[in-house]
Amino acid sequence: MLAKLVTLLSERRLPLDTPLAVQRQAMDLAVAKTPLATDVTIAPLMLADRPCERFTPVGQNLTADTILYFHGGGYVLGSLASIRPMASHLASITKRTVITLDYSLAPEHAFPAARQDALAAYQALLASPVAPANIVLAGDSAGGGLVLATLQALRDAHVPLPAAGVCLSPWTDLTLSAASLAHNAAKDPQITRDGLTLMAAHYLAGGDPTNPGASPLFGSFHGLPPLLLHVGDAEGLLDDSVSAANKAHAAGVAVSLEVWPDMIHVWHAFAPRFPPAVEALTKIGVWLDLLAAEPR
Repeated sequence: MLAKLVTLLSERRLPLDTPLAVQRQAMDLAVAKTPLATDVTIAPLMLADRPCERFTPVGQNLTADTILYFHGGGYVLGSLASIRPMASHLASITKRTVITLDYSLAPEHAFPAARQDALAAYQALLASPVAPANIVLAGDSAGGGLVLATLQALRDAHVPLPAAGVCLSPWTDLTLSAASLAHNAAKDPQITRDGLTLMAAHYLAGGDPTNPGASPLFGSFHGLPPLLLHVGDAEGLLDDSVSAANKAHAAGVAVSLEVWPDMIHVWHAFAPRFPPAVEALTKIGVWLDLLAAEPR
């Protein structure tokens, strides 16, 4: 099944010069037929003037544990529509409310727009009945990097931190110095150095790629909440997760790094039809449950 998925994704990859509007539409259409979880309700809402969607497991209180989720797409792609299927299954499996954020995209809105939207959304959530201890920040790919950049900014601003951060195949280093980009180039059907180079250029708009706000790998991990990182060993961005986990551990952060054999970039997105995706989402729920059971 994995081989068929890799072939499909390779065939679906668009040329680098494809207009962004076409790429964005294609990303939404690629998931349009993925079944949503049937035991969650989906409702629109606004956080800090940005559109969001709330996925609530049936019977759950709206003030219960909440995951604020940042989608992937290299800061130039992705939408509420593209993340909707995975968010529904994440909510269903973890039994937590998931709120997805439609943050501003580059090049129309370059760095630090996405991080500003993430910070504002979190602070708006704090103004609701949901307490920081009941909030988890999560995201995939660029959204995973945005989780770390947001946590670092919240810490520096002395804003109450969420309970944890969950990063799925995060992009943490926009300098593209990861050796795995070359080592896994033939295995990764989605991530290429050339593609990331264009995305980074759109997002940075001439800015410094080592700025921790864009590349959290270059920031301080001291004082961050517990972190869970999932990455596949066939990914171009494998080293982005390994390096971030090493820095977090060295800073005394409780970090769990799970490197999944043979898995590709953000394989979680292929739930419910891809069993390893369902397994990975289940393990996120188990990790969050164990964390919530610890004395605070």
